Amino acid sequence: MIRDLQSSFKEIIDEITWMDDASKAVAILKVNNMVTLLGYPDFVANRTLLDQFYENVRICKWDNYGNSRRIRAFKQAYQISQVANRDRTLYVT
Repeated sequence: MIRDLQSSFKEIIDEITWMDDASKAVAILKVNNMVTLLGYPDFVANRTLLDQFYENVRICKWDNYGNSRRIRAFKQAYQISQVANRDRTLYVT
């Protein structure tokens, strides 16, 4: 996915007319030197732990709005419960 974004950036840079060639070269160099930093909690890769984490969130296939509200409320409650937690390996999205 990141490579696709970089490829798209390069195509856009190549097609724009308001940049001169030197500026385009610098922009493409920046795209090539982008560092990918992607993080997620370890439990996301473990289906059992993921299910346990969200076990108290009720999801209904016919209630997208309600699902959204319940997930948002769950995330807010989780964030509040983690205020004193200084573990930098935990991510909240």
